[in-house]
Amino acid sequence: FPIVPCEAMTIYKSQGGTYEKVVVNLKKGTTRSELYVACSCLTKASGLYLIGGFVPPKPPEHNDSVAMMFKTMRSERMIKFSLQFPEESQGERFSVIFHNVQSLNKNILDVKSDKAFLSASMISLVETWTKPSDSLEIEGFKVVHRRDCNDIRKPFDQITYLKNHLKYESIAERWIGLAEGNRGRGTRWRCWFFEILYFKQVCNGLGAV
Repeated sequence: FPIVPCEAMTIYKSQGGTYEKVVVNLKKGTTRSELYVACSCLTKASGLYLIGGFVPPKPPEHNDSVAMMFKTMRSERMIKFSLQFPEESQGERFSVIFHNVQSLNKNILDVKSDKAFLSASMISLVETWTKPSDSLEIEGFKVVHRRDCNDIRKPFDQITYLKNHLKYESIAERWIGLAEGNRGRGTRWRCWFFEILYFKQVCNGLGAV
């Protein structure tokens, strides 16, 4: 791969990063954890280059704190997995999914086929990159709020869907004056959030903002 002038990065500094190509200098005394970090931050094994002889690290000691914790977790199971996916919930609720979709036209099929999205009461998507002429219908939902780009597609705008059986009352006009009066970008984004809608669930009369 192309060689360019640079300064080497320590293994500790690289922790948490992801790289296509990595050169690891295998000096004497490299610990098991250092070797793991250095060799596991690649997108594929073919991008790993080693300088020096590779010596497999010794297995963890019997009293290693991490190994002992894994053993304890397997036997006692103190941590119980209790995550419930929205589409699996049986109870009646008002749920909202908010997502930065980064071009709804490119990802509309993913949204339409995702059970978590389809089980929500309201879907709010930002950075839709849409124009008024775009067709963005989702079966079972109605569009209750939408902002589009006027000419060129840009990383802005928003669309909100609501389940067909739910009622809503728009209160956008209460915030339009504030949005137009202050041109600061942060203020406009806050206005978009507050102006969206007031929802009222038909089945039990519970309100949600």
